[in-house]
Amino acid sequence: MDSFWKEVRVRTVEAEALRAIDPGLHTFTNINTPTEWEKARALLSQG
Repeated sequence: MDSFWKEVRVRTVEAEALRAIDPGLHTFTNINTPTEWEKARALLSQG
């Protein structure tokens, strides 16, 4: 799964820099389970 990292450009973004545009840090919300999916849907409905 991680063998491609040598082929792509990667940039680390610190949480504080991301908070400027995403105060709740929801940008990288996982939706791998039904529970996570429901939480993500609830966030979306909040606008």
